[in-house]
Amino acid sequence: MWLLHPSTRPVTALADFYTADLQDAGSGDFTGLSAQIGLITARIIALKPGLLLLLVAHSTAGVAARFTHPANATQVKGLITLGTPHQAQRLLRLLMEFTARRCA
Repeated sequence: MWLLHPSTRPVTALADFYTADLQDAGSGDFTGLSAQIGLITARIIALKPGLLLLLVAHSTAGVAARFTHPANATQVKGLITLGTPHQAQRLLRLLMEFTARRCA
C-alpha cells in the first residue's frame, strides 16, 4: 500500500507491511518529516492494536525517524536506517538550528 501523505491518502487496510513516501522538498524539515512518520505510525497502530512496528527509513527520513522512535518506544520495536547521514556534522548543526527556531 502506497501512502503519498497521511492527510491525502490515509491508511485504511490491514497488511503485513506498509510503505510511505513522505512529503519533503529537500528543505531539511525534520520536524515535518517526524510528524508525518508519527501520523503514519499512529494510524497503523490504530488498525492493528498491540502490533510492534519495525521502521525502515532511508536518507534524511532516517534522521527524522530517530527523533520519532523515542516518542513511540512502546509501539516501535526497532529502527533500521539505510543511507542515513547519522554523523554528518553540517546536517546535525542545521537540525539543531532548525529545532531551536521551532522551539523558541
